[in-house]
Amino acid sequence: MDDAARDKKTLLVRLAVALVLAVLYAVLAHAASGGLDISHTAIHIAGLPQELDGLRIAQISDLHSSWYGDGQSGLIDAIKDFRPDIIAITGDFIDGISPDAAPCEALVRGLAPIAPVYRINGNHEYYLDADALASFDADMEACGAVLLVNRAAVLERNGQRYLLAGMDDMARYLDDPHALSIGKEQYAMEVASGFMETLKKNTPAGEYPLKIMLCHQPPYWQLWRDSGYDLALCGHLHGWIFRLPGIGGVFRLPSMYFPEEDAGLYDKQGIFVYISRGLDNLNKLSNFRMNNKPELALIEITNQ
Repeated sequence: MDDAARDKKTLLVRLAVALVLAVLYAVLAHAASGGLDISHTAIHIAGLPQELDGLRIAQISDLHSSWYGDGQSGLIDAIKDFRPDIIAITGDFIDGISPDAAPCEALVRGLAPIAPVYRINGNHEYYLDADALASFDADMEACGAVLLVNRAAVLERNGQRYLLAGMDDMARYLDDPHALSIGKEQYAMEVASGFMETLKKNTPAGEYPLKIMLCHQPPYWQLWRDSGYDLALCGHLHGWIFRLPGIGGVFRLPSMYFPEEDAGLYDKQGIFVYISRGLDNLNKLSNFRMNNKPELALIEITNQ
């Protein structure tokens, strides 16, 4: 065998070994992405009144009609043990492509006796037609979940009031002809800015020592910060689907790589943004997880 043939054979062997190792890693990483990661995060907000110190929020995001045990016991039991003050559902609760409301209904019914439940819509809710969405919203309200669509709820803990607001998902508005003419990203920012102006007029954030925003997608944090909000809870990104240890998100469709933000807590110089990795466990091709367990986010707000 001459040198050229030997080199070619060596290269092919190396490529084959690399391919086998890559496939093995993918299989093991996907297997490690099953189950449930219950994350605990403390967020320190300076100047928080003593009455609000220790306020607890259980965040559910991107369930996509997934099940966690009989009657959603896996999620309900974990949240009950956490003893939250409120439960926040941050969009894509139902899977709009293959709609099944039963997992959502079971979960809200189980959570409502634990703590007040508030929810917002994500892009998947708007994949439903108008009648189906109206029916889903009515079902969720009947089960005990309050929908916040570009409005705020004034809540109270130990006699101290605080603000919980919800901003609609921009997927609802991007079929507007104006969005096509100026670009969907610019149009989404214009719509979001209008929502925030209306919200500020209806419920001035300055009156409350703690302001929390729920929004399915996280890119609007500057609007929330400039409006006086202290914390935003978001989802949508699913942890960027593919994650590597020590690096974080690497890749998600459509052809997006190494994001600046993908999951967890971010300090945005005046507002904290928490991005949940989501709870979708359906193992669809569109949500193939690698090193990325579904996440139930349990958050405690402190003044220290």
